[in-house]
Amino acid sequence: MLLKKYIFTLLPLSLLSLSLHAEPVNKTASLSVVLSYLLSDTDTSYYKPTQIVCEANGGDWDGDGTNECSAKWEDAMNVCSVPTQKQWESLIVGYGADLDEYDENNASYQAHYQNGGYLGDDLYWSTNVNGDTDEVFSADFSSGRIAEKSKTSYKYVRCTQGGKLLIPNVLPASQIYAKPPQIACEASGGDWNDTGHGECSARWDEASAICSLPTDLQWQSMITACGGDPTEYNDQNPLYSLCYANANYPPLTYWSSGQTRLDIIDGKTKAIDNDHNYIVRCLPDSLNNYRPTPESCEDAGGGWEEETNECSANWEDAMSICSMPTQEEYESIMIDCGANLGEYDEENTQYQECYQNSGYISDDLYWSTNVNSTTDGVFTAGFESGRISEEPKTKYKYVRCTK
Repeated sequence: MLLKKYIFTLLPLSLLSLSLHAEPVNKTASLSVVLSYLLSDTDTSYYKPTQIVCEANGGDWDGDGTNECSAKWEDAMNVCSVPTQKQWESLIVGYGADLDEYDENNASYQAHYQNGGYLGDDLYWSTNVNGDTDEVFSADFSSGRIAEKSKTSYKYVRCTQGGKLLIPNVLPASQIYAKPPQIACEASGGDWNDTGHGECSARWDEASAICSLPTDLQWQSMITACGGDPTEYNDQNPLYSLCYANANYPPLTYWSSGQTRLDIIDGKTKAIDNDHNYIVRCLPDSLNNYRPTPESCEDAGGGWEEETNECSANWEDAMSICSMPTQEEYESIMIDCGANLGEYDEENTQYQECYQNSGYISDDLYWSTNVNSTTDGVFTAGFESGRISEEPKTKYKYVRCTK
């Protein structure tokens, strides 16, 4: 269970020296400083866990009344290291109680434990279990005695100074999907920073032309790694929320390659809505060859086709617009989509869907940088047929730019 391994607090990332790619911090570093964040301020011997630690491990926080964390014993043992039975007995005796007597009428004792910050309306868990009854020895401050309680009941949780010191989940680099560059976003019709978060947002057809998008399973794996449950709503899970925020995912909605969308606040993938722009994040090294902007196309002598949203130019002008893909790069794209370069693939349905979903069109060819030294013709990519052919440099063909 993730929460047995990771109990997090609102620790400043600078304090923990965390980065997006960092390994968990040495748990013994800066102990005296970090404990002040792990444990609430108190003058007593044993400390309240913070509300966020309490709730992240299944406890309940009474913020309107006692300001205490209560939990079942199994959950309490995940919150922190709770005192032993002997430690509670020593504290109770130190406040003036007689463990063999009931001390409800011992005014001095009652005043001392209450001034120490403890309550008399319920009991406090210890680590010790009665091996015969499987019940837990618990501190009852009201009576000044130790009692046994069922593990499934909710009792107060206090932490020793040697309590668990654990930190937030940190996503591995492989699950922090990259933003596309602004030029690639806008060249494929997306909008840059319209959400105010420095992100690329686009409609589905635009998003799929920018890069390879994470799949539903990849998003769900990220949610799980952050401490969420992709089958449930996670908006009330503070562990999950802090994790994705630390990984620089704004609380927005992201495209998935399955024409679905991830609502990262809820941590769930949902049905597509074609009428909206969503955020584009890219799998590593998957940025597609992108269209030049209409301005850069026309400034270099090309023509911008509004109907196809493509730039066409002769080869000499195309070479001045941007760095274009090589013949080998186009061949790789075709093969990855399922083409057989030695055959005509017009009837290959899987291939046809793949290259179209990647943002390429079939009604003309795309320039490469490679020239046949014998004929002076340029090798061009014909996506409809799934083949490479030659064209004279003076013809107008489509222009794509490499990353």
